[in-house]
Amino acid sequence: MDGILVVSVLMTILHSRVQATLNDTIEFSFTSLTHRNERCISDPFKIVENVGVLHCAKYCLQRSMCQSFGQEGDVCSLFENHSVTDLETNIGSLFSFKSHFEHFFPQNEMYVCGNVTCPIGTICIQTINHNTACVFTECPNIPEVPRNSYLPAIVTREVGKTLLLQCDFRPVGNASITCQADGNWTTPNFNCFDECVAQPTSNSMTNDPMNTNATAIGTIVTYTCNPPKFGNTSIICLGNGTWSQLDEDVCYYECVSPPTSTSMTQNTNSTSVGTEITYTCNLPKFGNTSIICLENGTWSQLDEDVCYYECVSPPTSTSMTQNTNSSSVGTEITYTCNLPKLGNTSIICLENGTWSQLDEDVCYYGKNCFDTMSLGGNITSYITIAPCSNSQVEVTCKEEGGLTYTIIPHDLQPDTILNTTTEVTLVYNITQNTIESIISQSRTCRQYVKYRCFNSSIHVNGEDQPTATFYTGGNKRADYFPGGTPSGNNCACGVNGTCNDTSLACNCNSNDEIWRIDDGYVTSKGDLPITKFEFNLVDKISYVTIDSLECEGSV
Repeated sequence: MDGILVVSVLMTILHSRVQATLNDTIEFSFTSLTHRNERCISDPFKIVENVGVLHCAKYCLQRSMCQSFGQEGDVCSLFENHSVTDLETNIGSLFSFKSHFEHFFPQNEMYVCGNVTCPIGTICIQTINHNTACVFTECPNIPEVPRNSYLPAIVTREVGKTLLLQCDFRPVGNASITCQADGNWTTPNFNCFDECVAQPTSNSMTNDPMNTNATAIGTIVTYTCNPPKFGNTSIICLGNGTWSQLDEDVCYYECVSPPTSTSMTQNTNSTSVGTEITYTCNLPKFGNTSIICLENGTWSQLDEDVCYYECVSPPTSTSMTQNTNSSSVGTEITYTCNLPKLGNTSIICLENGTWSQLDEDVCYYGKNCFDTMSLGGNITSYITIAPCSNSQVEVTCKEEGGLTYTIIPHDLQPDTILNTTTEVTLVYNITQNTIESIISQSRTCRQYVKYRCFNSSIHVNGEDQPTATFYTGGNKRADYFPGGTPSGNNCACGVNGTCNDTSLACNCNSNDEIWRIDDGYVTSKGDLPITKFEFNLVDKISYVTIDSLECEGSV
């Protein structure tokens, strides 16, 4: 160890002594180099700078692997190559094979070290104790490399240099070897396996029992998940001698076959965790439900109670409108009669999936306009009512002051002229019996009369019997004028005290050569409808207007 520590210093001293010896001994001999002005184009295994040609030659002689050297300027290149075919001209450079200059160097000058002779490939050094020793400059013999490994592209054999063995498979151990001072390489403690280590083990998976020991490059091994889990995966022995990653996450629970049902049909037979199976009730029942394969490998509960009967689409009607189209068991559908008819009825979806009977005979016409309007009807020109159970008639309706009136017209024109003895009869568009039914089923009825007179007194000379009056529904001559009090022989102004002559019962009784008017409503239901109007004055003229019968409300 002490000698090695001073190698660098002693090499410098030795270098100087040898240089002097070489210069004295072969001063002219070196001119016989055979390949002057040429150099080798292959890569040198060692380059030494700042040296002359003699030292370059000595460096080559000290290394057994050196077969030739080149000198260009002060740069020395040592080559293993000794083929002249690799030479190219480069003016100013020198080249020589070792065999061409070995004889110029005396063996005792090159290799004698104290009382020993150093072999080729070594140099003589002085130790720290002033002794001499031969020290190797290189390790000539590279040991055999392990199987499947190989040397790097550039190999350096100098003492102290380290080579890193190459392995394209699975390297195990220390892949480096070092050139030692004794000229030997360290023994490689290294293997390059062209196979993988033993197959990996798993607590949740089992590898292929037919292939448990296979480790060759390219081997594929299948692992199967241990029950109760399912799934499998594969690994491969890679080219670098390692196994690909074993993925244990592929293992999963799986349920047994899904439950079956005699009343339901399922949409799939899948059994993997998370699968949702829909069960649909078999006809004639309806409904559906789902179950899920849980993470513990069991199915959620199948509920067969969701199945129910359902009716077909509910019946339709041209005379009625239904409030819903639902068809589940227990559903009640209300049918409302289309206007102008009134009434409603219901049907129910029974548990056997059929509808109860729809009764369309419940529809009926209202007794009057009030009945029809109060149930959502609209005022139209004409509507049909049924004041009698066996008859329907068309009437008009009107609203006034928040009240609904049934209007029954007649054929008498407004301002019908009356002269001498005149009796006008009113013809209604419906029968007397029907009119009486409407009157009896209405809350109130009224009929307006306007009498325009000129010297046409209603009561002549104080007689109680009027000369102009109406006839009631019973074809009875009324004893009062419309607007007056029944049996009162008066007019409306006589009742209200508003006659132009307050001493008279009617305006027309003034008989004063002025056109006068007496008017008012007949409101007594027993006196309606007005059927006739009578005028009984000779050589007189008057005009009468009788409106339609109006009945309001319902009883």
